[in-house]
Amino acid sequence: MAKRVAEKGVVKEKRVVIRPDFYPQIKMPSGPELRRLARAGKITAEEQARMIMGQRQVTSVKNTSKFYVDLFRELYESRILEDTEMPLFTPPVSINPLFLPDVVVNGHMRTTFVEVKAISDRNKRPFFGHRQFAGYCGALLNNPGSKMLTGIFCYGGETYEKLYLCAKKKSHKEKHKCDNRCLVEKLSHSTNSLLVLPHNVLSFLLMLTYSVEMDQKNAQSSLGFEHYKRPYKAWMELLVEDFQRPFQTMQKILEHAHSHYLDLWGFKINDFYLEDLEARSVYSPDNLYCYSSRERNQRRSRFKIKPFPIIEYTTPCHSEWMKYFSEKLDLFLGDIGIKDIFYKREQRLAELRIENKEREAIKKEAKTEFPKKPPDDIPF
Repeated sequence: MAKRVAEKGVVKEKRVVIRPDFYPQIKMPSGPELRRLARAGKITAEEQARMIMGQRQVTSVKNTSKFYVDLFRELYESRILEDTEMPLFTPPVSINPLFLPDVVVNGHMRTTFVEVKAISDRNKRPFFGHRQFAGYCGALLNNPGSKMLTGIFCYGGETYEKLYLCAKKKSHKEKHKCDNRCLVEKLSHSTNSLLVLPHNVLSFLLMLTYSVEMDQKNAQSSLGFEHYKRPYKAWMELLVEDFQRPFQTMQKILEHAHSHYLDLWGFKINDFYLEDLEARSVYSPDNLYCYSSRERNQRRSRFKIKPFPIIEYTTPCHSEWMKYFSEKLDLFLGDIGIKDIFYKREQRLAELRIENKEREAIKKEAKTEFPKKPPDDIPF
């Protein structure tokens, strides 16, 4: 990492700035403007305000994801986790139209798929969709030697704080307008930790977790009818606090699951190759910054990201685990609850491949056709 020398001879790290491509945040209109919009929509001002707040909430969720995906990319690019086989990051690509990982790392030795999650310190229960995890399993099986990493960021405090609301509006009503600068400032100052998990640990956690049907963007309703796995808050805390003894930590998680009448069904803890699990903790660098906007016509603010611990779990038996996982694929997928989804996706993927081949064959034939002779009445 590049360094710079200060005037007094002190060596300082060069600033590393991330520039996420944020969605523009909707600004809350003034009282007269809010009432005008309500009259135009034939609703009350309170209903109009709730609708705008809902839109702000959705935008803040999307921008929070963009913030942490870019932050995870920068941390790996700077070799914070010191994985010698991890090259520089490439833009997110899709192995197939049904699979969209957050980041794909194409290396000489392997391809690594990365899924980034963000959870509040008050909740600490990430969402893992059935279709999402089925896509990662299919990508690992269709790309021998590939790996999957899950990065779970934890932010905020124990008190409930809405990211799309700003306390500055109370003291600066006329001067301050809450936009993405407020969101970036909160996330930069309140990121508490990053937990990195391999595929076998994530499979272990998801098999112990029951499925829920809910909408990820509105946790109080089930209008989305999407199935998710949500590991317990206590498990996330154990993984962060007791990383010095990884296998004993997994045993504690299993005991906690048994107390909630959850089990591994027909499997045992040794089937997940957790005995040789390794874990370590490092801190993020002290020179990370984030811009609140990439648009030139908007005011940009740069905020320093407070250093936070990174707890990384690795498994040296990844190839053995993937071999066993492929052998017991139906049992694993059935117990996790994604067997039907997995095979439907694979069937659809096979159909898309056939359609692509037919489309390419038609294009090839069109290119090889000889041009028709022009009519005689048209000059050469």
